[in-house]
Amino acid sequence: PAWVATLLDKLVPLLTVAATKPVHRLQSLLAWAACGALAHTQEDSLSSKLKKEQLTLLKDGGSFLNAVPSVLKAPAKEVTAQTQLWCSLLHGHVAGLPSLGASIKALLDEDRATCMPPGKFADVLPICRTALVLLAALHEPGGEPVVADPGAIKLGKPFSAKPPPPLDQLGLASAVASIPQADADALLLLLTQATVAWLAELSSSELGKSGQVKNSTLRGVISDISAAISASQSTPRAETLALLSVAAHHPLIASKRWKNSRFWRHLCSKGHLAGPMQRVGSAFWRPLRELISAGRKLPTKDPTGFRRACCSATLALSTSEESTTTSLQEEVQVLIDECKEALHSAQIAQEKDWNIAVFFALEGRLYVEEGTYVAEERQDKNIKKNKFLKDLYDDDDLQMERAAPAAAKFTPPDRKGKDKPGAKAKAKAGAAPSAGNMTASDIEAAKIQEQSETRARIRSYVEEAHYALDVLALLARSEVLENVLVNALPVLAEHFLVLLRSPLTVLCAQHCLRALVGCVVAEDSLPQRRLLPEALTIAGKGWLQRTPSACGTPGEDPVVEVVLDSVDVKQAMPAAPFGLVLPLVLRVISNSCLPLQKVCARALVILEKQLALGAEVPECLVSEVFDSLGVALLSLPPERNATQAAMLAAAKHLISTEEQLARLAEMFFAEEELVRGAVIAALAQVQHNERFLDESLDPHAARAVLRLGALD
Repeated sequence: PAWVATLLDKLVPLLTVAATKPVHRLQSLLAWAACGALAHTQEDSLSSKLKKEQLTLLKDGGSFLNAVPSVLKAPAKEVTAQTQLWCSLLHGHVAGLPSLGASIKALLDEDRATCMPPGKFADVLPICRTALVLLAALHEPGGEPVVADPGAIKLGKPFSAKPPPPLDQLGLASAVASIPQADADALLLLLTQATVAWLAELSSSELGKSGQVKNSTLRGVISDISAAISASQSTPRAETLALLSVAAHHPLIASKRWKNSRFWRHLCSKGHLAGPMQRVGSAFWRPLRELISAGRKLPTKDPTGFRRACCSATLALSTSEESTTTSLQEEVQVLIDECKEALHSAQIAQEKDWNIAVFFALEGRLYVEEGTYVAEERQDKNIKKNKFLKDLYDDDDLQMERAAPAAAKFTPPDRKGKDKPGAKAKAKAGAAPSAGNMTASDIEAAKIQEQSETRARIRSYVEEAHYALDVLALLARSEVLENVLVNALPVLAEHFLVLLRSPLTVLCAQHCLRALVGCVVAEDSLPQRRLLPEALTIAGKGWLQRTPSACGTPGEDPVVEVVLDSVDVKQAMPAAPFGLVLPLVLRVISNSCLPLQKVCARALVILEKQLALGAEVPECLVSEVFDSLGVALLSLPPERNATQAAMLAAAKHLISTEEQLARLAEMFFAEEELVRGAVIAALAQVQHNERFLDESLDPHAARAVLRLGALD
């Protein structure tokens, strides 16, 4: 109609009024809303009227249209008007705006779409950022109803009494279904990235801590984005769903009723993500695993809250209904391998006790070992008094004046023009003192700085170790991932023995080990499984001769004896529980002595019977079995028969490779005749070994030792 051009001519000047006069923001927004309503049918006419000045307001992140504080604090009428405008923008009815495809391509090329920590909220595309904040504003109570589709605005049509949902008011779902598919995928990924960036900013600012943006509002925003993903006609990007999963596990999302894991399960089972999760299939697991791994690089006191969110997102793996699929199990295995590397057990084992003590000391104060004598300078109180004057004048205040220091001798200047050594250093004002010229305060400050650097170095890998242990503990909450954890447990047990010995990681390692024991160790195979973490800690630290009260364990009986007494020696233990009990048994045997005769005898019986019953022993522990038995032969004479029986069982049932046979043969060259006799008897049992009988084991390594034994 002819009146459209006239109306646009009158509306265009009002679009920029609020840029210079903020009090007229409502008038400008109403003008923009009217232009957005006309853009549905008059796109060409509107494009010809909008110039660079008007389009800059839509592109500029700091304009009155995109300023986040202005949108959050705006009255309901302003939110309604801006929502109508943004509905047209999302549908692509306004030309001249940045391309969504180009924006997301730049993010993907630079790996910034799924990076941790997330980017700044101010760097997000302004259109997507404002759309997200508008969704949050519409979820707040007090909003007014609007019509989503600009084409539905007709003359004389009344508003409904009940406002439509915020998703329909903004028209996000209809926009995703109507625009080209590439732009729709880019829009959903940009909105999800904006959600992650906003959560990071809210967690770091007082706005989120004060609760001005409620957790119910944030959950509503994530639900609306999930509904928009469901409205898409094609398969969504795996990165979009992975980012949304991490956002759903952010601490600001949770409430007393809606925990993070429950909220995500609801979205994936009964919510809007049920269909998209089925369409994306196994491609979802890799980006989620990468995000979980990226969280370990964040510090413990991460202000964004995404260290905790990435760790909690592990529950999306452990609570999945598709946990039996091969692709998920492969990704979980890769995640476990990454956690092994993040444990840093080699660095923790090599850390000196002094550095560990410095790590736990107060920051900014010089740590000195308790009991160290520190010499301090005292005031000189040895004052000489003139006894003759005191007796003459009867005055105690008369003192002898000390001899004044000798005046400095005059030194003629150097006529040759050469500076004396150190003259240049003294001339530099404010220069750091050299090692020879440092005062006591300078030395103390240097030592404090050195200790601070030591704490920072230790903290860098200890935080990663704690994060990896938390991830493993969350994986252990899933029964369907038990097979993956059982296969990884023998290698993990070696790391746990190191972590349990160090004060840096003992508490977190015990917490993780309790979760793993509850997952992979059945109660019927080890009735006292709840005490297994404490028993491994005591054995690893060498506290076998301490009382339970000194070890800090409950009960009057030592927990190591309680755990070993609960092992059934009449049936073979499964691989998972025996993989944790065997290190405990070997530590006890390695520390054999007369005060520990009772518990050592029990450990030898367990080792002999389990080997005879065919219990699986990890290959990494085979050499340790023979080493510990060699120690027991010498240090525990009353149990020599039990020790020899265990060694015979190990030679008959345990040896499977030539390297293991050579390791047993090397024990013959000990100085003690008792050890040599036991080794010969054990080598004689190799002829009954199953690997020898099926000719898969070559006994060549034992022949020379047997000949020497015959001569001996």
